[in-house]
Amino acid sequence: GGANQGIVYVIHDNRLYDFGKHAIWQEPESSQNELQDGSDVVEWIAAQPWCNGRIGTVGGSGNGFASDMMIWSNIPNFTVNGARNTAGNIKYYWCFHNGVRRGTSYNWIGARWAPLGFKKVPTLPKKAYHPEVWRQFIRERGQDCGTWYFNNTGWFDPMSQGAIDSFAALQNTGKAFVTIEPRTHGGLRGLPRGLKKFPVHGKNAKAVTPPTMIDILKGAEAPAGLRSTLTYFLMGDVLDPKAPGNHTMVTHEWPVPHEQVALYLHADGSLSTNAASEAGASVSYNYDPKDPAPTIGGHHDWGGNSGPWDQRALRKRDDVLYFETGPLTEPFAITGNVRMRLSFSSDARDTAFVVKLVDVYPDGFEFIVRESAGMGRYHSGYDNPSALEDGKVYNLDLDLWSTAIVFNRGHRIGLIVTSSSDKSYEVHPNTFKVVSGYSKAPVARNSIHCASDNQSVLILPKVPVP
Repeated sequence: GGANQGIVYVIHDNRLYDFGKHAIWQEPESSQNELQDGSDVVEWIAAQPWCNGRIGTVGGSGNGFASDMMIWSNIPNFTVNGARNTAGNIKYYWCFHNGVRRGTSYNWIGARWAPLGFKKVPTLPKKAYHPEVWRQFIRERGQDCGTWYFNNTGWFDPMSQGAIDSFAALQNTGKAFVTIEPRTHGGLRGLPRGLKKFPVHGKNAKAVTPPTMIDILKGAEAPAGLRSTLTYFLMGDVLDPKAPGNHTMVTHEWPVPHEQVALYLHADGSLSTNAASEAGASVSYNYDPKDPAPTIGGHHDWGGNSGPWDQRALRKRDDVLYFETGPLTEPFAITGNVRMRLSFSSDARDTAFVVKLVDVYPDGFEFIVRESAGMGRYHSGYDNPSALEDGKVYNLDLDLWSTAIVFNRGHRIGLIVTSSSDKSYEVHPNTFKVVSGYSKAPVARNSIHCASDNQSVLILPKVPVP
C-alpha cells in the first residue's frame, strides 16, 4: 500500500559474516555490526533527492532484527521502526539464554551463515554473556532516541523479551508501542482440552492509537499527551469463564508496579513462602546426557511446537523434580520478570539446570508458563566460568524472562527442575571442556539444595488481581 501513497521502498540485505576479519564482526552472535551498518544505509537514503528526510523500516522475524538493532544508533532521519514480531541482539534474544545455547533459533542463525562455509558456530558465547550490560546500553541510548518504535510479540515467542526490553528502554520517549499476545512466534497449540486460542473472559483495556507508520513518514508528529504504551494479554484459567485474567491490559511503564514474592523449594516437594528450616536438606537425581528430557512446548521454536503444552509426561522420568504450592485459596497474579536462585551441587565438572514455571490445573494439566536454563560454570558470574568441585554447594541465578498470568483459585504454582530440555536448549555433556559428542559423557549426580543454609528460591512479580 505504501507505493501507492508516495512511499519509496529500499531493499537491503544484511552484511554477510566475514569470519571476524573486521573489528565490527568480533562478536558475530550479537549482530552489533547492525548499529553501524544501519547508520550507513540511513545516511545514504537521506542524501537522495527523493527522500523527505523521514525514513522507516519494515520486516518481521529474521527480516526485522537489523532494524531492531539499528534503533540504538540514534540515527538522524531514522523516523520509525516498523519491523514487527522480531528482536534485535541475536546473542541475548536468539542464540543464548543465561549463557546456554538455545535450540531452534540458534540453529536458524547458523543456517544463515552456512552458505559461507560457517557450518558450525561455537557452543559457548564468543565473549562473556552479559544481558544486563546490554540492557544498560539500550537504556542509555533510549534516553536520546527520537525514533518511533513499534513491535509485537507473544508470551510463547522465543524472542519475546527483546520487545519488552526495548519498550523499557524507550518508554520515556512517548514513541514506543509494543503489543504482547497469547501466542507463539506464529499461531498457538498446546492449550488444555484442545482449545485453539485463549478465551477472552474479562474486559479488554482500551487500546491507545498512535499515528500510523505511513502518517509518520509523511510528517505526522506525536499528539499532545501521547505516552508510550505496552498492551499485553494477561493470561488466566482458560477453562473457567469466571476466573480473573484472559483479557488485555495497558501500561505506560515497565516493569509494572509489583511485589517480589519468594517461594522456597523444600525437600518434600513443596513450594511455599516459608523459608526452608532444615539444615543440609537436598533432593538429588542422576542426569545422563545420552538420555535427555525432551522439550514439551514452551518457547523454543517458531510455531506449533511451542505453547502452553502439558508437562505431565515428564513425571515418569527419574531425572525430573517437581515442587508445588498447595491449592491456592485466592487467585495469584504475576506480571513481569520471573527469576530463580538455585542452590546446587554436582559430582560433574560442569552441568546444566533447566527450570520450568507451571500452572497446575485442578485436573492435573500442567500449563508451562516459562522455561529457562543455566550452566554450573557460571556460578561466579559470566566473566568467571569455572569448573565445579564434587559436593561443593553453589548458587546460580537464572532469568526466566517475563510473563503475565493469573494462577486461579484451586490451582497450584508448580516448578519443574531437571538438567535438560532437548530441543529447547543444547544438551550439556557434563564436562567443563567443550566436546564434540556425547559418547563419553559421564552421568552426573546433581543435587538441589533446599536447606536453611542453602536456599533455592523462585521469585515472582506479584501484582493485584484485576
